[in-house]
Amino acid sequence: LDMYFSLKRTHANLLRDVWREVDAISRTLRVSLEKTGNDQPERYFAQLAPEVSSFENVLGVAFYDRQGRLVITSPSLQGRQLPEVDVQSVMLNKTPTDGFYMQEAARRYYRVEPIVSTMGKGIAAFIVIEDFPFYTRELRGRMLQTALTVLMLAVVLSAIVSMVIRQGISRPLRVFT
Repeated sequence: LDMYFSLKRTHANLLRDVWREVDAISRTLRVSLEKTGNDQPERYFAQLAPEVSSFENVLGVAFYDRQGRLVITSPSLQGRQLPEVDVQSVMLNKTPTDGFYMQEAARRYYRVEPIVSTMGKGIAAFIVIEDFPFYTRELRGRMLQTALTVLMLAVVLSAIVSMVIRQGISRPLRVFT
């Protein structure tokens, strides 16, 4: 039971780490584009797409124009399915959105951020996609580590019990025989 709760806690902690990592990357990218873009952030999209993709555990980034059309994707996303997201509403509400989607056989986490003009209007957006198989590998590794730890504890405990039985029961019985 303890192992189950430990794995649930590990799962929750890893999800929180993934969320915080993508949140930090996307917020930094959004602030950078809003401050340097001069209400024309699209001129930086082509330069930023491959750079953001090179971040650890980031599969890629895609940029959308004022009409919500996909304009640039990082090379790592070429030919890949992107999540179905209403980019126009993200820009209109100026509120990021995130979630999970299935891409081929892998579950992916994404975050869509609006880019807001100096006038306070949503003028573009981008999506950052996390390399979620990293998360799966990490969770499996921690599960294996936990299972091996429990197994080793069981072996040590059985050795201690065996020694106690031998010392406390077997030897006194030999005296009577």
